[in-house]
Amino acid sequence: MKIARILAFRVELPLHETTYAWSGGKSVQVFDSTIVRVETDDGLAGHGEVCPLGPFYLPAYADGVRAGLRELGPHVIGADPRQLVKLNRTMDAALKGHPYVKSGIDIASRYMAENPGVEIVLPTTTVQDRLSLQRGKRTIDIRYFGRGLIHCAVR
Repeated sequence: MKIARILAFRVELPLHETTYAWSGGKSVQVFDSTIVRVETDDGLAGHGEVCPLGPFYLPAYADGVRAGLRELGPHVIGADPRQLVKLNRTMDAALKGHPYVKSGIDIASRYMAENPGVEIVLPTTTVQDRLSLQRGKRTIDIRYFGRGLIHCAVR
């Protein structure tokens, strides 16, 4: 099993409270999240998410995730996602620091290595799309109603 492709999807997560505020007048109305899909040459896929909670809270930002993934992609194509130590060493050699960028690939690879049989349902505020993580029985169901996330269940 080798990584054949990495995809990144930008998802704006609306807030039920409409605004999340920090001190100093800093606030966000949505969380800019990145869903990372790692696909293998034998047809398996895993997903991870990176959501830095806005540019004010952590030393990470959403556009940096997607830029970092463009840097990492060529280095991890062809790697075995089940060999997590080797994969993480490869990512560390290709991109110093920025663990938040690497976490989406790491999470997706861990799911493929440790949790076969997971499916995710990821609706937006207007359309419900079903993404298959791997083949199997469990489902992660995330539902948005109106302006914010109010339901998340793993079955």
